[in-house]
Amino acid sequence: MAALEVVPTLLAELDITLSRTDAITSAGSLGYVRTTRAEQVLPFNSGAAKAHRDIAGVLTNYAAKVSAAIAQRAPVTAIEQCQFLIRHLPPIPDDSDALVGLDAALSRAIRLGYRTIDRPESRVGVGNCECGRGLSAQSDADLVRCEGCGTVVAVRRRRREMMDQAYEIMGTAAQLARLLSDSSGDRISAERIRQWARRGKLTGHVVGNGTVYRLGDVIELCALPQGDHRRSA
Repeated sequence: MAALEVVPTLLAELDITLSRTDAITSAGSLGYVRTTRAEQVLPFNSGAAKAHRDIAGVLTNYAAKVSAAIAQRAPVTAIEQCQFLIRHLPPIPDDSDALVGLDAALSRAIRLGYRTIDRPESRVGVGNCECGRGLSAQSDADLVRCEGCGTVVAVRRRRREMMDQAYEIMGTAAQLARLLSDSSGDRISAERIRQWARRGKLTGHVVGNGTVYRLGDVIELCALPQGDHRRSA
């Protein structure tokens, strides 16, 4: 069966996806906020884990069926089960009960595996655990468990806390402009931020030789529809 030939390589690729390390930064710098070093994290890719588990499940199931059909003990590991099936499937008749559904089940599991490798799941940073380890989670996850100490963190609550902290970041008009877009998705210019300040919509704070603004205040102005800006000008 040709599909079995690709399984060992695919399982190895999924193992790499499962063990790949990513670097995230737990705090940013806008010139006036100190940046922490990037933390090395070991994100758990649940998509790769499911694909790996599905392939292994198909191999275990059909290795057991073939084992019963030929009266030979099936091996335990997924790779050995794959080799076992490659070796013993050819003599078994195509209409044997041991082979019913094998092609469809294995093909489906392999397709899922390749999709997982081609399009790894989206993840978001969740800051640092209390133990100091960096955390990341699937974008739609409710909880994430720290790989270091096992602490469970509520993703949405932590993201809200991070956003609240980000709102207090101070930066110059040029620094904030590089981060933001308005409600229409257009980039915000530094001059536009300065115009808001001149019109009294934004409070500036003189630091050294420059003026800085609170990120949260600028974000709220960016979120307003364009008509609201013109009416309040």
